[in-house]
Amino acid sequence: MKRHGNLHARICAIDNLRAAAYNAAKGKRNRREVRAFFANLEAELEALRTELSAGTYRTSPYEIFEKMEGKRRIIFKLPFRDRVVHWAIMQVLEPIWTPQFTADTHACIKGRGMHSLLTTLRADLRNDPAGTAYCLKIDVRKFYPTIDHEILKAVVRRKIKDPEVLGLLDGIIDSAEGVPIGNYISQYLANLYLSELDHLLKEVAGVRYYYRYAD
Repeated sequence: MKRHGNLHARICAIDNLRAAAYNAAKGKRNRREVRAFFANLEAELEALRTELSAGTYRTSPYEIFEKMEGKRRIIFKLPFRDRVVHWAIMQVLEPIWTPQFTADTHACIKGRGMHSLLTTLRADLRNDPAGTAYCLKIDVRKFYPTIDHEILKAVVRRKIKDPEVLGLLDGIIDSAEGVPIGNYISQYLANLYLSELDHLLKEVAGVRYYYRYAD
């Protein structure tokens, strides 16, 4: 498996950080903290670039609150500057991580989602009624809060070898128990963690029809 290096400079590049700021701000430009960040945009980006380049960036304290989304969730919210960092990381790492996921992974991936899952499911039911006569539904209990950091770090290291990027990711992973719901990067870390199971089910157990949606 190819491991990728020489990524840190790309994450820290001012153009990457600027694009990350605009991506993180989509649909949120009227929020006070976002307006304040953009009012002094270049200075804010330069401060982040300096911290990231020097390895002194640390995740800010979280605002933690409960939210009901069909079930009770504990949401972790970071200041806007940290969300810019997460976008800057993912703009570089997403093309590396996404090919690692099986085609059955539908959550939080560009071009996929609940609609793509339903389309695939309906096509399989229609094309192979006998092979899809039975269904086993599995749910990982309290998945995000119980993700093991050391296992997750080991999974991350299967594709990434840049020591500075690994240090940055380790700091984000260790910033809260499990993987905090609410971080943009958490969606991808959760997918990476479960991708180990996906490949086992598909390639070792030979499960033909398999659909995963971890949200």
